[in-house]
This record gives sequence, C-alpha cells and structure tokens, in this order.
Amino acid sequence: MAAKAFRSSFVFPNRDQLSWFPGHMMRGMNKMQHVLKYVDCLFEVHDARIPFTGRNKTFKHRIGIKPRILLLCKSDLALWNSRQRNVIKEQLMAEEDYKDVLFCNAKMDKDPVLKGLVARSIEVVNNEDRYNREFVPDYRLMVCGIPNVGKSSIINALRRIYMARKKHKVAEEGARPGVTRALMERVKIVDYPPVFLYDTPGILPPSISCIDTGMKLAIFDYVKPSLENECIADYLLYQLNSYEVFNYVKFFGLKEPTDNIGDLLTKIAEDGHMLISSGSYLRRYDWSGASLRFLSQFRKGYLGKIPFDEVKPKTNVREYEVNETYFLGNIEVQSELNDSGDEVTTSNEQSKEDKRRLIGDVTNLISSTG
Repeated sequence: MAAKAFRSSFVFPNRDQLSWFPGHMMRGMNKMQHVLKYVDCLFEVHDARIPFTGRNKTFKHRIGIKPRILLLCKSDLALWNSRQRNVIKEQLMAEEDYKDVLFCNAKMDKDPVLKGLVARSIEVVNNEDRYNREFVPDYRLMVCGIPNVGKSSIINALRRIYMARKKHKVAEEGARPGVTRALMERVKIVDYPPVFLYDTPGILPPSISCIDTGMKLAIFDYVKPSLENECIADYLLYQLNSYEVFNYVKFFGLKEPTDNIGDLLTKIAEDGHMLISSGSYLRRYDWSGASLRFLSQFRKGYLGKIPFDEVKPKTNVREYEVNETYFLGNIEVQSELNDSGDEVTTSNEQSKEDKRRLIGDVTNLISSTG
C-alpha cells in the first residue's frame, strides 16, 4: 500500500456527549451490594481488546473483600500474542488485586478457559475466608461488568458446558448496551457441587474522565452517547490509518486508503443503496447507517485488529525470558529463549563461539587435574 499522509491528531467532541449513566445502573449497583453477602466470588467481565480502558474501577471499592476473577472475553478478536497477554495479566493483577486474569471466548463451543472456570473459582473461594458462608455447601458466583461486554454470553456458555443444554439460554443477550436492567435470580450452572450464578446489569463509571476512553467505548458499543455515528466512525478511521491497518480498503471496494470519512461513508452508502429522503424529491446518502455498518464490521473483526491499549513490555531492551544463569569463573552466562522459541546462550563478555571454547577449556582442565 502506497505511503500517504494522514491526520496526526484527532479533534475530539465535547466530553459531556460521551457520558451515559441511566438510573437503572445506580439501582443495579445498590442491589449488587445487597446480594454480595450471599456471594463467594465475582467474575468481572471485560473486553480483551481494551483490557485497561473503561473498566468500572468502582467495583473494587464496592465489593469489599470478596475475591474477583477478571474474564477478558472476545479474546479471538484481540491482537495480543501470548507474551503480551502475560504482561497484561501481571499488570492487572498487580493494580487491581484480582485472584486471576483469564482470556476467554464465550462464542467458542466449550472454550477451554470457561471449561475450567468453575473449578478455578472454587479453588479461589476455598483459599479465602468465606465468613458467613463458611459451612454452606453450595457456591454462589456473580458476573459484573460494563454494559454489552458479554456477561450474559458468559453465563449461557457456562450453562452449555456444565449443564449440556446447548439451546437453552437463561440470560438474555443483546447487541446494544443496557439489555440486562435488573439483578436476575440465581441460575444454577453445576449440579454437584451446587454452583449458582447471578447476572447483573451492565454498570459504567458514573463519569468518564478521559474523552479518549469514551471514544474507545463508543467504538465497541459499550456506551450510548449523544454523539452522531459519523463522529465515532471518523475516530475509528483515524485509528486504523494511524496503525496502517487498511483492510477497509479492500472490504468496502475503495481504490486507496482515505482520511476523509465522508468519502468512505458515501462509498458504503452507495454500494448498499442506503438512501434517506430529504424533502419531497431530494434523497441523500444515509451516512449514519453507513457509519453503523463500518463500526459493525470492525467489531466483528473483518477490518483488522489494532492495539487500542498500550501494553508495556517487561523490559525496555528485550522481551525474551531468562531460563537459567550459571557462572564459569567470573563470567556470567545466561540461557535464554529468543522470539522464535529457540534457546540462545549469551554472556556478558564473549561471543557464542568463545563460550564453547571456554567450556571446553574448563572441561579439559578438570580432566587433567582429576
């Protein structure tokens, strides 16, 4: 793809347009706190594509001492490799005191992480003080998170795995935030030992302090802002161009990448015959509908993956892991894994060939003195 100049910055809208905290969220939070005394462990669900952005950090203070496991769902749509996932896990566990951070895919039939989730949660609970539930034979878990992130999908996936009822959905799923508006009754997901699960309404932070956070949440449809769809689509186009991810060019039949959201939306609307009436005889392209299609295709993974959140590496120099360290005289030698997984041996003073020669000399010296 030929190099082309794109915007180096994005002009954000008014932050107030991104705030969304309807009354049912506050009521849901209050009911959650009331039920918590009957709960042993919480599953906090969030999107693996934005592991650091938009999580409701008030959960940490509201739930008190109850253990939490963070489930980063939609992992199949996330960019991160195994090393980056480990970095994300370590950072989140250090910052938020989670008992575990797991990447999962609720749409995958019998996801291996979800298959072991109940056993992992029981292990966490048994290692904690259960207080008033110490002698209760069943286990009660609660799912919480921001709106539309996939909480109900997690419950239905667990139900399919453990209860073998593939066609029966006990939690309603929706493509828009705010589907679950009330705390549900407990749902049984395992017969023995008895394990029950509570679904909860999606709850955002009362205010979004960073406008960049609000725009990311809007791209993934986790808030219902008063912004026009075209503005959100324009921010997505800006991000795709910034990372040189041009899958949208071929997908929507463009000749080349564009930095003009109007050109992109016009092409989408024209090909999709998306027209709206404007007066008695005039008709114009439906840019709002075209924006929704652009955003929808990205959410499904058809337009590529980009790192919305920055993942800091373990070291500023190299990402490989040190397996072992040993000493030959006063020379430190390290056995390491390079990026392809092959073992590489390095020292702080000599090349690889010099180290082999040194090891041979030491071996000969030991044999001669023996």
